[in-house]
Amino acid sequence: MAAAAREASEWFVTIQSNQDLPPERLQDWLRWLEASPDNKQAFEQIARIWHGTNASVVAQPADEGEEDYDDSMSVSEWKARKQRPVVSTHRRHYFAAAAAVLLSVLALLTLWARFFPGSYSEGTFATRTGEHRELQLADGSHITLGGASRLTVNFSSTARDIRLDAGEAFFSVAKDPTRTFNVHAMQGVISAVGTAFNVQAIENRVTVTVTEGTVRVVGNDAGSAATEGMVTASAHSKNVTRGQELTYRAVPLLAPIAEEELKQVDPAASVRWREGWLMYHNEPLRYVLADVGRYTDLKIEVSSDAAAMQFSGAIYKDRIAEWIVALPEVAAVAVERQGDHLTIRSRTTASTLQQ
Repeated sequence: MAAAAREASEWFVTIQSNQDLPPERLQDWLRWLEASPDNKQAFEQIARIWHGTNASVVAQPADEGEEDYDDSMSVSEWKARKQRPVVSTHRRHYFAAAAAVLLSVLALLTLWARFFPGSYSEGTFATRTGEHRELQLADGSHITLGGASRLTVNFSSTARDIRLDAGEAFFSVAKDPTRTFNVHAMQGVISAVGTAFNVQAIENRVTVTVTEGTVRVVGNDAGSAATEGMVTASAHSKNVTRGQELTYRAVPLLAPIAEEELKQVDPAASVRWREGWLMYHNEPLRYVLADVGRYTDLKIEVSSDAAAMQFSGAIYKDRIAEWIVALPEVAAVAVERQGDHLTIRSRTTASTLQQ
């Protein structure tokens, strides 16, 4: 905590002394804040201290002698005036400096509110196509919500429940041994006490990637217990640790989670979507196109003969249209376009249709 307090002081001075902080430094500050709950707490404490500065005046004692009495008023009036409190030059400088700092704090708190607009314990939140959104929860947990995503937060005294209806979200969970953090996605529940993980729910498939600690994924009938914050071990549960990725499907029902569905991944690469990069490794084209569809207004359809083709690569979210045009160069597919509607077919099928 001492290190966090020192760094918080340095950041406060940096921001207070720079009215036009460069965007790169602002991003550095935000990343530092998100790196640890201690960082946020230390920074808020400094802001509270400055915000609570009390500019009181002090009485200047009157001279005992009467050598400056000029006979222009009565002695009693002159003595009363001599006893009025005045503000020393030193205090004037102090108040001016305090006022400047307080103005900086107000600007800083406005900036804070822009990036951390509130702490939520309930509510439904959604993003538009291509939009990312940051959510700070009441327990100190943090969520990054991906494009075209929707989730609901519902905290109680016994459990922290989140329902991810569609899309993708990264969860940085504050530790609270008394309340399990549960993310409900399709027919499964991902549970943790304090860790960091990513959940992607697209079509009938949920992918859980752990970047820190361990989570438990519970499926099928065991999910009913998880809704009450009582996740129990069952034949349908699996622990997933850092660097592992688990995929399950919701149709027709979530089957017992099998070992072959669990694989090793690069956890950093898996969450680069937060920086705008969509990363894939041997992914069926069906799911790749469904995922990139959350970041473009183009209507993308993939035919059944091309849906199972595998794709590996990185796509930047603002260059999806260009990537689709170039897709036939790296995959045996053809792209048909009519306005904003694109159809991806296997090259063989496309050639047959043209004949």
